[in-house]
Amino acid sequence: MARIRSYFLPAILLTIGFILACFIVPNEQAAVDHQLIGYPDSDRIAHQFRVYLLGFLCILPCLCSLAYRCLDTLDRYTIRIFLNCLVICFGALFIIMMLEDLQDNLSDFKQSDHGGALMLRHYITKLPALIVFILPYSLMLALLWALGKMSRTQEIVSIIQTGRGVFRFTRPLIGVGLISTVICLILNYYWAPNADNHEDLILKEAKGETLAEAKDVAYQNASNTRHWLVGEFPFDHSKGAPLKYIEITILDKDKFPNITKEKELITSIDFKTVLLDVMLSFLLFAGALHTNFQQLKIQRKPVLIFATLGTFISTFLAGVFVFYALKLINLDVDFIYCLLFGALISPTDPIAVLGIMKKVGAPKKLETKIVGESLFNDGVGVVIFLTIYQIAKGGTEISVGHIAQLFAVEVIGGIILGLIIGWVTYRLLKSIDDYDTEVIITLAAVMGGTLFAQHFHLSAPLAMVSAGLLVGTDTVRKSSMSEITEVYVDKFWELLDVLLNTILFVMIGMEILILTFDATYILAGFIIIPLLLIARYISLLLPIKLYAKKLDFVPKTNLIMTWGGLRGGISIALALSLTQDMERDLFLVITYIVVVFSIIVQGLTVGKLIKKFAGN
Repeated sequence: MARIRSYFLPAILLTIGFILACFIVPNEQAAVDHQLIGYPDSDRIAHQFRVYLLGFLCILPCLCSLAYRCLDTLDRYTIRIFLNCLVICFGALFIIMMLEDLQDNLSDFKQSDHGGALMLRHYITKLPALIVFILPYSLMLALLWALGKMSRTQEIVSIIQTGRGVFRFTRPLIGVGLISTVICLILNYYWAPNADNHEDLILKEAKGETLAEAKDVAYQNASNTRHWLVGEFPFDHSKGAPLKYIEITILDKDKFPNITKEKELITSIDFKTVLLDVMLSFLLFAGALHTNFQQLKIQRKPVLIFATLGTFISTFLAGVFVFYALKLINLDVDFIYCLLFGALISPTDPIAVLGIMKKVGAPKKLETKIVGESLFNDGVGVVIFLTIYQIAKGGTEISVGHIAQLFAVEVIGGIILGLIIGWVTYRLLKSIDDYDTEVIITLAAVMGGTLFAQHFHLSAPLAMVSAGLLVGTDTVRKSSMSEITEVYVDKFWELLDVLLNTILFVMIGMEILILTFDATYILAGFIIIPLLLIARYISLLLPIKLYAKKLDFVPKTNLIMTWGGLRGGISIALALSLTQDMERDLFLVITYIVVVFSIIVQGLTVGKLIKKFAGN
């Protein structure tokens, strides 16, 4: 009997939803059919999708009720507190918005003989747009209110003491947020944007003005040479009423005025210079500063082989795999460009890797191998990338000896320079006891060291990694910095790290606006993901086999390092530095897909993998 009662509310909600759907969905279908009259080139499937979404909205309360029934007592209690706060916040914001709108439009409604009916229609029509606008703010305020309330009453502490982590405690709230997001997305698909047009129509009707079904509708010919702007569609245009206020603009072929300026701005940014010459040195110094140098010293041989030989092998294998994978989907790309892609995708992101390793609590010997490899393979990977980049450009004749000399000078010279800069920084820090000045000294070391390395054609990334490791060593810290200086230096570089990563990903996000997301490019990205994982696995085999007896590797080290080698912003930024003749659009889309998969899928699961095989 109790089981039957538990399904009573979902059954009622399903019945109400079904009744609403019977009335609303046919009307929406009729509206879709009417709108498509006179628009033969419209995408019928896209418009038809509205009907299905509206039907889904009708049954969504029933689905939420069933989901709520599956939760345990604590989750239900948390959701009830949150929903109470959400209803109050939403209601308050809704009333404020309604009163503000009524103040603006009350005089217009008074002009009409049917002002009350028009006012009701106005606010019913406006409801989807209001929900989309108000709901995110309501969620934020309700979350702060609910968590603050539970914190004051020590309820959060009590729940955590039951064995639930923060994520487990907040999971029901995240679920409510996701449902709210789905509602906003559905409403924003058609009804919220369309509400503005209908709102204007109702206000015009209240004023007694002439009505039009649509205004300022833009069309473009298939040849992209002519742009049409129809100022007004009368309601009876399907019966032969003429369109009004038509403007025709002749355009240059393949030019779209709506994105030309943005495209020019984005393409004017030299991502290669910004990343390699400026940002990368600061990011790597910040990462190296917080790395355990003593552990790295013990693991130095495998780390260096991982970062050098492993990166070389990974670059070559990735290039070969990508070359033949692209041929399978009829994309003919020169091998040198595939090799260039292999170079930019092989380095792992030390920032992402370091954050994940700290969070999952990996064993120190494993963490040191993965983080150390990430720090050094960035510098090595950049050197390999620049070398292949010069070959791909075809400017000068480059021999094997020249490549070997370039690599030796950049890598070895960069490491030696970094150690010198680190030692000089250490002596300066030791001679001064003022945290403001000492913070500036570390900043000057990175800026000056980067410029010096670039001037003498040495690897600035490797120089900054070496300098950061030396300055961050425990013995150096204790002998050269006071406790307050340590705190300020660490906090400064943590903040700078966050700011630079933010800028980097903003730049990456800007580039998405002009990316060519061709279906074939996307398919190539998903095909290449497992191939890159195989290439990385093979590239790590040799170092692990060489040092398997000398060093105590945790079980499945190769598998963990393969899955834990996350690609990040550095790979994308290197891809952004490619020229158009190097298949930039193709490799940029592939890199985006690989990085997103790496961070979301690998990043969220590597912790479980480490706990399973490393016994931690």
